[in-house]
Amino acid sequence: MFCLLKYPVKPGAEMNNMMWELLVKSGYELTEKVEEKELSKCPVYIIAGGELVICLSKLTETAVKEILKLKPKKVICLDSLFEKNDKLKTNTALQMKAAEVEFKTI
Repeated sequence: MFCLLKYPVKPGAEMNNMMWELLVKSGYELTEKVEEKELSKCPVYIIAGGELVICLSKLTETAVKEILKLKPKKVICLDSLFEKNDKLKTNTALQMKAAEVEFKTI
């Protein structure tokens, strides 16, 4: 049985589709500029010239530092990217807060 509380992503869901859903739910228009980039070998979506960054498949400490250099207003990540790595999640949350970046995991 699939548990939505542990992993809210439907099996077989495409990252690109998830990104568009999160973009709209974050208050952005479908016409917003979206750039796919790799930061320290971690694929991310950079929206609206860096206002919003979405991470859906991989995240490292080095990638977090590179994201912060973009000075986004908001960062959204899948909570599962931090599975078995509470240190990375805690450090990411603290770094985002210190940089006044709204940080959300789903």
